Amino acid sequence: MRIGILCSNHIAVPTVQLLMKHHEIVGIGIPEDGREMRHIVERVTFGSDIKVTTMSRRAIKNQMTEWIETTQPDIVLVATFPFKIPADLLSIPAYGFLNLHFGLLPEMRGPDPVFESIRQQKSKAGATIHVIDSSFDTGPIVKREEFPLPAHFTYGMLSAKLAHTGAEMALTTLNDIQDQKTVPSAAQNETNSCYYPALTAQQLAISWPGMSSRDIIALINSMNPVSRSGTPTSVNGWNIGICYATLVNLSGDTTGYTPGRILTVDPQNGLLIFAKDNIAIKAEIIYTEEGYFPGYILAAFGIQPGMTFGT
Repeated sequence: MRIGILCSNHIAVPTVQLLMKHHEIVGIGIPEDGREMRHIVERVTFGSDIKVTTMSRRAIKNQMTEWIETTQPDIVLVATFPFKIPADLLSIPAYGFLNLHFGLLPEMRGPDPVFESIRQQKSKAGATIHVIDSSFDTGPIVKREEFPLPAHFTYGMLSAKLAHTGAEMALTTLNDIQDQKTVPSAAQNETNSCYYPALTAQQLAISWPGMSSRDIIALINSMNPVSRSGTPTSVNGWNIGICYATLVNLSGDTTGYTPGRILTVDPQNGLLIFAKDNIAIKAEIIYTEEGYFPGYILAAFGIQPGMTFGT
């Protein structure tokens, strides 16, 4: 079966590698601004006849039409591609377009289900392959696989697991379609649907008064390592990022403590920050413009117990 692939993120690379071994990939399309992804794909496909094509949002219809006419795929697999496929092109390949969505549908619709699965503290994560229709993430489901999501998983850890889960799902699905000469699917249950849009910069920052300790840890984990500067917060008028943190149960009287208050900042105890549910956040790794450090290094910059994050 002749397969076209549209992708923009390294999470799709295991899928490309696995399908290259079992099917004929006739072309790969990536966004024109995805320079890093282009280098990765070109390395993976080096020595093959696979043509790598760049596309732009403003010219997607003409470029996609030309790409389909040139490569003549029987089916197109979309994995992390950011542009909407023009509706009148969806039926040109014999088996249409399928989307490998790295989240559980219909519960985790949106541009970044990996991020939201962690931030929303879901007990399960997974991937879904569905038929692409005229909207985002709404087409009939072809295959869905889920697994437990541990609370300590970061974005990078979940991405790695999903990358290989998705690759196996894609291979199985395409093999089935080739054998059955059809795309078996079932409509999504709209009663369970939820769409998570991209967040603003303000929503990505830690709100010490408004978030529980587990909410804060989930936000930090959901941005590790995609935000190289960590999850933003501030102390003493200084913007920093928290890259990795853990929870510490507190003992003793904390009456009157304000969420965000620094409890300790020393090598023995680390950087402990009071959260509103009477649990401390231990900032294990932080980012400043000076570099990445253990949290207690902030003491060398004049940060002291009693100061409050978020101010």
